Amino acid sequence: MERFKEVIRSEGLSGVIKRGKSRVYKTFYILKAEITTMLENTIENENFVCRVIDEAEIEKIAEDYPEEFDERKKSIFLNRIKDPQHRGIVVQYKNDICGYLWSSIGSLEEEESGYQRKLQKNEMYLYDLYTFKKYRRQGVADTAFHHEMRFYKNRGYQYALDLVDESNKPSMSAMNKMGFSRIGKVYFKNWNGKKYNKVVER
Repeated sequence: MERFKEVIRSEGLSGVIKRGKSRVYKTFYILKAEITTMLENTIENENFVCRVIDEAEIEKIAEDYPEEFDERKKSIFLNRIKDPQHRGIVVQYKNDICGYLWSSIGSLEEEESGYQRKLQKNEMYLYDLYTFKKYRRQGVADTAFHHEMRFYKNRGYQYALDLVDESNKPSMSAMNKMGFSRIGKVYFKNWNGKKYNKVVER
């Protein structure tokens, strides 16, 4: 009851309703942007170097960031590098890995919700961006996005897609600045171990 009163005081009735909904389902926004626009709206920091992720990089991340990169994540990364439709890069400063970004072609597959979408030949999907805590707010994400958009543009891709949790306001704001706009929603819930989703696209 005290928690309920605290939410009412800090967030009002709308906060209570929103929290109630989040227990029933989560909402992800499906976003899309022109790659040319993203290149115009991002800057590649010259202090960073971007490289395609390989097994050695994965081992280094696991060694350097055990609190932020667990065995489950390591296993996922090792499987991804075997799939030619997935591409991962690390952003590095001197000998430190600062963050990573993954992308894919062919299909958009979001693990938590189970949502899948076949991509057009001119579309690619960005996912799993992460900046390690000590390098946040230094342009790592901008550098990663800019590097990858240049890579995909040079190969004839025109559009980038992304999926962002509705409650992740900082990510939504960053994506809007890069030129992403909403093209749909995925409503997702996990009930008794089974995943259900409803997709609304325009």
